[in-house]
Amino acid sequence: FREAFERGEDPLADVTDASDINSVCGVLKLYLRELREPVFSVQYFDQFMDLARAHPPPIITQNKEKKLESKHEFVLKVRDLVQSWPRSIFVVMRYIFAFLNHLSDYSDENMMDPYNLAICFGPTLVPIPTDRDQVQFQNLVNELIKNFI
Repeated sequence: FREAFERGEDPLADVTDASDINSVCGVLKLYLRELREPVFSVQYFDQFMDLARAHPPPIITQNKEKKLESKHEFVLKVRDLVQSWPRSIFVVMRYIFAFLNHLSDYSDENMMDPYNLAICFGPTLVPIPTDRDQVQFQNLVNELIKNFI
């Protein structure tokens, strides 16, 4: 699959059953994992984790930090942060999340709601720096990616 995609071919053109779609997701994750720099640069990790803490799922309420009051405010904060990114990174990010959002629209069929997609793609899109507690930050990464989707 990967070699066919890299040649610009459509490896699924002649496929009649949907079982190979998992391979497509695997190729996407592999591609993202092999980038020299992750889509979300490590230099922004702390800022993204602050956003995730400020917009937690209902069960994470132990933080006394000001919670974002709406998804709209979350979007505005993210926009402020990514405006300094190179255009190429921003465009890639936009396409990835548009695709993941589209995929989640069919979650009743594919079982991939935004949170499940975040679990699958979060570690690849937002790798946790090695000097950080992986367990502590993984839930925040998942929540961040879920909110992006």
